[in-house]
Amino acid sequence: MSSSGGSPSKKGTTSVDMQIFATNGNTIVDESYDPHLHRNRPHPTTNFETLVHLLKGSLGTGILAMPQAFYNAGYISGVVNTILIGILCTYCLHVLVQAQYALCKRHRVPILTYPISMKIALEEGPECLRRFAPYAVVIVDGFMIVYQLGICCVYIVFVATNIKQLVDYYWLELDVKIHCLILLVPLIGINMIRNLKVLAPFSTLANLITFVGIGLILAYILDDVPPISERQPVAELGKFPLFFGTTLFALEAVGV
Repeated sequence: MSSSGGSPSKKGTTSVDMQIFATNGNTIVDESYDPHLHRNRPHPTTNFETLVHLLKGSLGTGILAMPQAFYNAGYISGVVNTILIGILCTYCLHVLVQAQYALCKRHRVPILTYPISMKIALEEGPECLRRFAPYAVVIVDGFMIVYQLGICCVYIVFVATNIKQLVDYYWLELDVKIHCLILLVPLIGINMIRNLKVLAPFSTLANLITFVGIGLILAYILDDVPPISERQPVAELGKFPLFFGTTLFALEAVGV
């Protein structure tokens, strides 16, 4: 089998080898090809390091916004719809990963990016969608850039606001925009590190700090909890979009 996904080479091919090929339309699929085994990563992360990075990418300021989300939904509606949104996000991610894996096997490539996966899927999909294939890369990249910029802006403002409260109290009052500008310097340096294995210890430390911080916040919140009778089980329908957007921000990490 050539690396470009063509027909299997006759040289050295036995009858047993021929049985592993299955046709999918006009495409020959090598069922024995495992994309994961052909990925060339000079500094691969371990399962633990990968989990640490995923936790760091998923756990953040969105968790602290969940009380506001439940305020906009009601405590019963909030619980039910948070579970449903979590199931929906998980299902969509599984579909995406499984589709990428199937395309990698079909074309005998170790990995495909989101934009290229979308392009190939449209090219090989229903006739009515194939005309959109040339625009898939630009559309997906555009959405990913806007999505990541929005999230990063929230994080920078959140961190700068918290630092401002400390600096204003112990040292000097500065505008929050100045703190954002100061944060730009270390953030540029961190983002220049492409090796995730090097960043693993920092992600581990950040996760520990995050859990400690959430624990401290919960200790203050649970110190004087109002009776549940003062809260709405189901909030107004007009507030649901705010709940939906906040919950998605807290749960979804498709970019990661």
